[in-house]
Amino acid sequence: MNKAKKILAIAGLALIALMYTLTFVFAFMQDPRSQGFLMGAIFCTIAVPVVIYAMQLVAKNLRRKGEELRQEALRENRENPENPEDQDNQEDLDSQQDQDSQDNQDSPEDQNNQAD
Repeated sequence: MNKAKKILAIAGLALIALMYTLTFVFAFMQDPRSQGFLMGAIFCTIAVPVVIYAMQLVAKNLRRKGEELRQEALRENRENPENPEDQDNQEDLDSQQDQDSQDNQDSPEDQNNQAD
């Protein structure tokens, strides 16, 4: 994740540097279309960073809200299990797993017999 963030940050810096460079170049061009290019470059120089910042804010708030909802759901499940039978089923599964693990362990007599 950090690698992707670094790559995106470098790409964003390159884009902003390109926009500033184009703004500077278009300002000194003598072409009749250069004024339109200049206005577009100035707009992008302002709008692109603002949009990126807004997207970061939205992503941060959604991530925080998702974490809060996840924590709330976990708390509710611990306090008020929806189906008491699920707890019984979980206890049955746990006891079955304990039984299976005990069955898989060799007794000392079996270990001695295997060594001979």
